[in-house]
Amino acid sequence: MRILILALFAIAVALPTQSALAGKKPFKAAKQRQSARGPVVIRMNSPEAANQSRIIDTNLEQGCLTTEQKRLLTWQLGIEEQELQHFLLDANPIEPQVRGKECLHYASAVAPKGDVNSLAVLSRASTADQPIALLMSKSASEEKPVIRRLELPMLSRSLSEFNLSAVDLESQSSEQLEKIPMHLRWELGLLIRQMIAKLTSPASYQLRVVLEKQKLPEQSAEKILAIELIDSLRGTVKDRVVWFERSNQPGAYFSTVSGTDYERALWYSPTRHVNISRGVGESVTTVRRQVLTQARGKKKPRLAIRSFSYRGQHIGIDFVAPAGTPVHAVADAEVVFASPMGGYGNLVILSHGQDYETYYAHLSGFAPGIVTGKKIMRGEEVAYVGSTGFSTGPHLHFELRKEKRYINPFDKQTALEFWSLRPQEHEQMLALMLALDFTRDMNRNTAHAGTLVPQSLSPGYIKVDNR
Repeated sequence: MRILILALFAIAVALPTQSALAGKKPFKAAKQRQSARGPVVIRMNSPEAANQSRIIDTNLEQGCLTTEQKRLLTWQLGIEEQELQHFLLDANPIEPQVRGKECLHYASAVAPKGDVNSLAVLSRASTADQPIALLMSKSASEEKPVIRRLELPMLSRSLSEFNLSAVDLESQSSEQLEKIPMHLRWELGLLIRQMIAKLTSPASYQLRVVLEKQKLPEQSAEKILAIELIDSLRGTVKDRVVWFERSNQPGAYFSTVSGTDYERALWYSPTRHVNISRGVGESVTTVRRQVLTQARGKKKPRLAIRSFSYRGQHIGIDFVAPAGTPVHAVADAEVVFASPMGGYGNLVILSHGQDYETYYAHLSGFAPGIVTGKKIMRGEEVAYVGSTGFSTGPHLHFELRKEKRYINPFDKQTALEFWSLRPQEHEQMLALMLALDFTRDMNRNTAHAGTLVPQSLSPGYIKVDNR
């Protein structure tokens, strides 16, 4: 009897505890499997979540205003054609024989669910010292549109820019790579890869990268403000991704041409190459353990290898990568945990504000300087892929959580609230879009004239406080 009790005790000790199963819950009986509940997962665009966070889907557009686009805008804004013509004449006070021969830059924000739609036009009377734009906004509750002057960011030395060929970042020349700050290479590489994914002839395109200098309490670093994919032959912008900074919640990238969901991809790509071995869902894990067994006819128990299967829910994304592969912060954050934790092994937890956290588990080690309380920027290395804790091989276990509840970033029905623009943010976004057009044209014109014009925008007018 004593031997039997000893054997049962040894089996219990050998079995992994629930905390040792990162993202999995073991089940011991069929009855338990039937009644088991899956992980608590937030679906951010449910009616309840939408009402709570007031998410508005906004379509952004910008480019040269054409006759066809004018017709579309009258319908989108809910205005008469004559009202639009008067608005455009006010924004274009130059000689009639010149009008129409050059690009009249516009930027629009249209919310399909109603509320406020806006149109901004860059005046051809703008100068380097005084960029001029007019804004027309129309809400569903107003009979007439509201027209007012739009304050554009003034020129300064806060930004810099450079051009790249439209190929994957890894294919750039060493001279081009040297222009890119180290902490931006992960982020820039992911954005570029999406922008050029559908190009049949990348060689005929260029990338314009605009960087903004950020002043942080501990350091001064640059951030990507915009990337433009430009058709070299036609001089037109095929796609543009713009960073929108906020003061009281995370900022986000928005496409102002193609509508591509660039921000989402950054939140589920903690490693440079996305190679997923397992996602969210039911899983069966088999563990081999040494246990004490009592052989028939033997007086003493002996050690033997036995397999134990655990059925449960995997609440994370597993990325397969060689041990030592760098792991990057998916957004600006503060380190709130960096230490071993049970089945997670070496674990880093980052807080991104608004109760959002990301988990990086099974790490082989932590990047230098990663300690609790450290502020880090998106793209910085936080750790390295490993196989610590409850792990069957080198991989990264990644989780995105809000208020400790898991969110599946790969679910197309999931949308974090800061991935959308609110109506009160339209004006600042349109000002930034037109300012980028204005500086591009100025740089092109002055390059021919042989004079130097600052290639930057002051961030003072484009940071938004929604309190």
